[in-house]
Amino acid sequence: MNTEKKSFKKSGIIFLILVVILFAFVFHSVSLNEVIESIRQTDQPFIILGMLMMVAYLLCDALNIYRPLHILGYPISYLQSIKYSILGFFFSYITPSATGGQPMQIYYMYKDDINVSHSALVLIIQLIGHETAITTLAIIGFISQNGLLTKAMGQAKYTLLIGIVVNVLIDLFMFCVVFFKKTARIINRIVVKIAGVFSKNVATRIDASLKQVYDDYQNGADDLKAHKGIIRKTVLTAFFQMLFMFTVPFCVYLGFHLHQFHWFQITMIEAVLFVAVGFVPLPGAIGASEGLFYILFRVLFPSSILTSAMLLTRCINLYFCLVIDGLLILWFTHRLKKRGN
Repeated sequence: MNTEKKSFKKSGIIFLILVVILFAFVFHSVSLNEVIESIRQTDQPFIILGMLMMVAYLLCDALNIYRPLHILGYPISYLQSIKYSILGFFFSYITPSATGGQPMQIYYMYKDDINVSHSALVLIIQLIGHETAITTLAIIGFISQNGLLTKAMGQAKYTLLIGIVVNVLIDLFMFCVVFFKKTARIINRIVVKIAGVFSKNVATRIDASLKQVYDDYQNGADDLKAHKGIIRKTVLTAFFQMLFMFTVPFCVYLGFHLHQFHWFQITMIEAVLFVAVGFVPLPGAIGASEGLFYILFRVLFPSSILTSAMLLTRCINLYFCLVIDGLLILWFTHRLKKRGN
């Protein structure tokens, strides 16, 4: 765990450096005073609505953790599920390719006496819902907003399909892991064979450990499969969850007193953007998200306020959330240490 903590600290430092570089680059060509003044003139209730969209996003995420854990027999509270969601959001966005969220969620679940194999299974179910929702919305967005995408990018719009294809493959893999036992066995054998190249003793220990986890995992999977509606409910909740997040740019759009484009157009463009930068190996896709926002949303926002709209959108759906989540995590950690003592 100490090694992971050091890794998270490094990721956090890299994230902060990237944010500083981004803001330095943005304000090198745009006046900070102009941005502040344009944001001050926004219709504040719509900006608050955008923040509430992110609260709704978090609550949906927590619900997708709460339900399967209860099915597996863990009497956790909904507030605990919110804690796991906060941890997942924060560490996913400060680590490259969102690799840090699930390990920290599993760690804190373990401290709450939740079996590691069960917590991993719950997070896989959650991931299936998440990937299914964002991939479906991105495909709908790419097809329905083809005209706007062409206007913004021309034939280069087809590069956006890379992110969609990656998400489809991830979703299919997660689905197979949960519902096809042979997949887990094949993964088990591959890992053991790779370990055997270096040490047969290590391979034997890994094999024994994986079999134990595999047995626990499959028991949990069987419990979840006995409740077939859990996947359907998880996917449905994930659709609402992602729509709440993708609505943030529309709230900003209305905040700037704009009405030419409607909710569906802006939300679907945001879905395409989100998936397109998802595979970028940078914490929070810093730089890539902002750059693609400029490209895709320049056909929706007037050029005079495009920078302000981009910064305000990113502050609502990322930076403000990270600050609040970071403070809450410090409190969680303090309570955990106090409980340990």
